[in-house]
Amino acid sequence: MSYEVVVEELRGAARKFRTVQDSTADYVLPSSQCVAPAAYGHLELADWVLAVTEQCTKAGAALSAGAGTLADGLDDQAADYEATDQAVLDRFQFR
Repeated sequence: MSYEVVVEELRGAARKFRTVQDSTADYVLPSSQCVAPAAYGHLELADWVLAVTEQCTKAGAALSAGAGTLADGLDDQAADYEATDQAVLDRFQFR
């Protein structure tokens, strides 16, 4: 069984993940305007909203980091495939 890997598709996918990484790198769900207890009339509700917004901000950071890790892995694999293909080509060339 064999398969073909198109290195440019790996790199294209890496670029898409980098776009996600870049667009979520500084993600912060604004909470300063929506957690004032007076806005809800209930302190516990305001605390809960603050906790949710903090979790959303952490999730954005995790998404950014994960997208970067995936992009790095795809770029590394593309480079490995190219190096392997070149090594095989070099072995078959007559010197």
